[in-house]
Amino acid sequence: MNDHTFVNGVCTKCGCSEIAVTHFGWTCTKPQGVPYEPTAKKPFRPNPWQRFFRWLIERDRQRERKKEVERRLAEQENAPVAWALNTIFEAARLQGARSVDVKAAEFYAGSVEERCDTMWKIMQDGDKVLNEPPSGTGPNLTIRYMLPRVNAKGGET
Repeated sequence: MNDHTFVNGVCTKCGCSEIAVTHFGWTCTKPQGVPYEPTAKKPFRPNPWQRFFRWLIERDRQRERKKEVERRLAEQENAPVAWALNTIFEAARLQGARSVDVKAAEFYAGSVEERCDTMWKIMQDGDKVLNEPPSGTGPNLTIRYMLPRVNAKGGET
């Protein structure tokens, strides 16, 4: 085939493919004894628009990761408050109460803001705010929670 030497479908002398030689009848262009050296590929360099869009995508991913971390930290920070409230609910339920009045200043878990935020978050249908500070958070926040409580899975607690 016109002085071509093929290894794995590529001429070791000139670098052309065996298929091209058979279809087009190409002759070997390199002189005998000079091995074919493939040229190194240029590294991929995205254009400015591609770099910009990659940056946008990465920025959004970082923001999502940050939000997820902040959400998990908030859940961990409010866990002692929720645990304290559930303890109050369980004690009142064991005494046979139909409701329990909880004042933010009466239990000590987390800061006053964390207690109030958690108290607002766990309110369900039938619960009633008895005393609300003007800002919505403060030691005087008092909420009447109805018992038994319904958890997120639909069961009673």
